[in-house]
Amino acid sequence: MDKLSVVRKSRRSRSHVLLGSVMASILVAAPALAQTEESEAQSTDGAKAPLSSGTIVVTAQRRAQNPQDIGVAITTLGGETLASLGVTDSTDIDSQVPNLIIDPMAGSGTQPVVFLRGVGLNDFSLNNSGPVGLYFDDIYLSSFSSQNFLLFDLQRVEVLRGPQGTLYGKNTTGGAINYISNPPTDYLDGYVQGSIAEFGAYEIEGAVGGPIAEGVNARVAVARHFADGFFVNELTDRRSNGTDLWALRAFVELEPSPDARILLRFRADINDTPFSQYERYETIDPVTGGACSTGQSRAGECVDVLGYRDTTKRYRGNFNREESIDREVYGLSVKAEFALGDVDLTSITSYEEGQNLLPEDSDGSPLQLLAITVGADTDTFTQELRLSGETDRLNWIVGGYYLDERTRQNQSADLFRELRPLVASLAPATNPGGFDPFGAVLGTPVSFSRHKNQQDSQSLAVFARAEFALTDQLTVIGGLRYTKEEREFRSEAFFEEPTFRVPLYQADLAYSDDDISGNLAINYQPSRDLLLYASYSKGFKSGGFNGGFLFQAAELGPFESEQLHAYEAGAKWSLPGHIGYLNLASFYYDYSDLQVFTLVNTGNVPATILDNAANAEIYGAEAELFLNPVDSLNATFSLGYLESELVDFVSAGVSQAGNRLPRTPEITFSGAISYQADLSDDLFLRPSVNFTYTGHHFFLTENQPLAAQDAYWLVNGELTIGSDRGWQLAGFVKNLFDVEYNVNVNDLSDLGFHQVVVGAPRTFGVRARFDF
Repeated sequence: MDKLSVVRKSRRSRSHVLLGSVMASILVAAPALAQTEESEAQSTDGAKAPLSSGTIVVTAQRRAQNPQDIGVAITTLGGETLASLGVTDSTDIDSQVPNLIIDPMAGSGTQPVVFLRGVGLNDFSLNNSGPVGLYFDDIYLSSFSSQNFLLFDLQRVEVLRGPQGTLYGKNTTGGAINYISNPPTDYLDGYVQGSIAEFGAYEIEGAVGGPIAEGVNARVAVARHFADGFFVNELTDRRSNGTDLWALRAFVELEPSPDARILLRFRADINDTPFSQYERYETIDPVTGGACSTGQSRAGECVDVLGYRDTTKRYRGNFNREESIDREVYGLSVKAEFALGDVDLTSITSYEEGQNLLPEDSDGSPLQLLAITVGADTDTFTQELRLSGETDRLNWIVGGYYLDERTRQNQSADLFRELRPLVASLAPATNPGGFDPFGAVLGTPVSFSRHKNQQDSQSLAVFARAEFALTDQLTVIGGLRYTKEEREFRSEAFFEEPTFRVPLYQADLAYSDDDISGNLAINYQPSRDLLLYASYSKGFKSGGFNGGFLFQAAELGPFESEQLHAYEAGAKWSLPGHIGYLNLASFYYDYSDLQVFTLVNTGNVPATILDNAANAEIYGAEAELFLNPVDSLNATFSLGYLESELVDFVSAGVSQAGNRLPRTPEITFSGAISYQADLSDDLFLRPSVNFTYTGHHFFLTENQPLAAQDAYWLVNGELTIGSDRGWQLAGFVKNLFDVEYNVNVNDLSDLGFHQVVVGAPRTFGVRARFDF
């Protein structure tokens, strides 16, 4: 481990020096860069209206626009809104976005599983990316390792629903989520904030920005979040399912001329959170030895294959493994903009690297039944170039995108270590170490397996999009994108013990594919306050390889590319008197060759399978209402309706046709209400409440009742007293009614249990903030 750490540090130093040289060369060679849209996407989300959408400007279509003027289903959350909703990391934003579900795969600090309008990927392998693209300051986060990060000093989040097959850096079939930081300003500003809450939680963050020289502005933001957690290990009396995070954001903006802007950005995220512990449902009847019913499992009447039954209360257990996540993510980017007459040129260059070690007590028990360690290191370089321009009736953009990524996985599965002494005593003396690595006791496999993969990926795309106003009311939009992707994948697996190694397989594979995607749309604005739109979009996501725990080379894949044809119609209405807006959207998806992850129980050892379903259908509708009848009152509501069906899919010989897609509740509903009362000329009191309703849904494509979550409500509240002079003091509560709910369930019936990732219980806290 020490040697590995030295190698990592050495590689990290070399890569940072190399990246610095590359960036410096780009900046020296580049001419003056353009100052594009003035005050790009500056939010008017003020301190007195934290839930107001106001007139937040978005850059969802690569230029500054009012979201009410865009014929696209988009939800925008400003920085003040996010703070008032209690959003602290990238997995929290789904609470106020219709038909969006984001869950951490294995608890706090682990990679997020993102499903948008039913489109997502359950896979926990760190070599794959999901069909919903995540962007941080316009940088595509290809690696799962970089997608879970703290949200602080944030200007806004934009959520685009539907395929993004034209403008966005990496083709995605589900949509795009862009997290956008507060940029440097030409005046001094900043804030300091701290909070304490139950379960040993505290958060400290702050930012400062302003001019440091003529034409040079900077901003630095730091955050520290910590919590012991709400889970208790009764064997050690230690807590888990908390957080232990550090983060840094640093920006330097150069404006060498009125037509020039260069933005340098550095990001660091460090995660030392103790790995979250699981609840579990045992699945074996202790009397008959057969499978338990769902009711028996939920009632705690069953056992696992070793005869263990968890009798502890919720949020408590007995765990023999307590280790921490070891994740470090560093990113450096340069965004350069410059004007060439009537044409704007934008260049975005980025490099990110992440090191991950995720050790878990997979069986959630005091016995050594299953322990998995997932490790992956990723290096990603991206380059995007865009040319854009406009006339009285035409807006156009053309560009290119390149991604180069290397992922190295080193992961292990320790299975049935509890039985090692028994196996050793029964195995033949001629067997090395007195151990049968292939499993020789009563048909029970006993092994420590290691799986190593290296994946090299390249993606190259060119794209073009144009908007042409046929009349003052009627606009047509068209876009095309050509994408070429290639992957090389080297994999090896073996059984491993201190005294010997037994190889299973070694494989060198390659995959490539190309595709043309795009969109056609029409916008009709019969009046200044009403926009009607209809669109067709095609999304494409490349195929790849299964990076899970495999024992046969044939299971590596490749799986094929998926395509989604989306048809959408909607309306955006600004309400009379400028008291708010109402947005409506309906959609139908024809989803073919969709990539589906299943954890298949074989009667021996669960197998991870990543394959293509022939097709699926998804349709639904969304409504978003914002009301601001008076300055002191804001209210937002969103409603999502979703139907999904796997039309044709067979996994491990079992048809799942007719099943709902995972994480697709039929109804999602949310709202947030804030009222501000002035106590004096500069003192105010602001109570606020927000809520989320999530309908019944399944976590797995098999649609098992045990791997499902019943409908539930979550309600959060906050009471803030503050001053126009910049200070605020708030008391808050999350999950006010202490609702018990699950955010993920994995079926390990071969071992006699289901893993259960639970949501957090009710939590009280106080927060103080000072803006300057």
